Amino acid sequence: TRAKFENLIAKLIEKTMTPTRQAMKDAGVKKGDVDKVILVGGSTRVPAVQEAVEKEAGKSPYKGITPDEAVAMGAFGVPTFFIDKQMFWGKEALREMPDYL
Repeated sequence: TRAKFENLIAKLIEKTMTPTRQAMKDAGVKKGDVDKVILVGGSTRVPAVQEAVEKEAGKSPYKGITPDEAVAMGAFGVPTFFIDKQMFWGKEALREMPDYL
């Protein structure tokens, strides 16, 4: 049942809230200050995940884009970012990019 599933994943959801809280803290954003919450990836479809994010951010997740569309847009945007960097700032700009980008 849904209740049993949510009980099984409750600890995992809580673990994901730690980096969420840290990201908000690092950005100097408090609960309710967030303009828009966009969830990315398939597991964000789980109602318990959406509720946990809403509780932390103080805003319900934006429904204008599906989690899969958000992933696709990101997959398109990152290569475009690198292409633009190389076109405008040359190959040296790519060497200066952090490894995680």
